[in-house]
Amino acid sequence: ADLLDFTLTQVGRGIAVAPKQLDLHELVAGCLDELRLVFPGHELTHLRVGPGEFTADSDRLYQLIGNLVANAIAYGSVAGGVTVSSLCEDHGVTIAVHNVGTPIPPELLGNLFEPMIRGSHDNAELRSVGLGLFIVREIARAHHGDVAVTSSLPSGTTFTVTFPPANH
Repeated sequence: ADLLDFTLTQVGRGIAVAPKQLDLHELVAGCLDELRLVFPGHELTHLRVGPGEFTADSDRLYQLIGNLVANAIAYGSVAGGVTVSSLCEDHGVTIAVHNVGTPIPPELLGNLFEPMIRGSHDNAELRSVGLGLFIVREIARAHHGDVAVTSSLPSGTTFTVTFPPANH
């Protein structure tokens, strides 16, 4: 699916979205329930802030959250778990995925959302072709949003996807 989406973006079609009214908190909770089955033994925590009303493509948000959580598990510390926050506030909507562990090297941060960029890690079974974060950015942009990352040893790594209040 990521490869197909990548191909569509390369030919200028972009990622298609079909936005509908939804409850963001319930969507994130349902996505995390499914991801717990995929990643048994990993603690996935959900933090909710504000009302959950949001207009977005639920399948694409599942894909976005799935890619970010899979990365957090692949690159983070097993002991630290992964926290997914869904925030619906007046100034916009945010989905944040946080993990602890070895930080992303500063030299990779600038190109992290480009296709085929991968960090190095020991979890060989979780390796991918390096399209997940590119697809996350394209899904965010298709919803008029964007994604950013912060990463340090003391505070961990957080991918933050922000959407404007117009989608709210």
